[in-house]
Amino acid sequence: MEKKGIVLTKRHLNGWAITLFSLENQFLEVWSKKDLEIIGSFHSAVSYMDIIEPYMHVLDVPKES
Repeated sequence: MEKKGIVLTKRHLNGWAITLFSLENQFLEVWSKKDLEIIGSFHSAVSYMDIIEPYMHVLDVPKES
């Protein structure tokens, strides 16, 4: 995944490092903690805003002038 996917952003939650990837027109999350890695995908009906909402605090969004 790290070779073909594009890392969009990262966050941390309860000791987990969570990375959001874009891969072949899908969003995937990789949850990593110690020696464990879990890969999850999103149902096609989930909106883009629902996917990125947990990452909003770490995204660099330009402010309007």
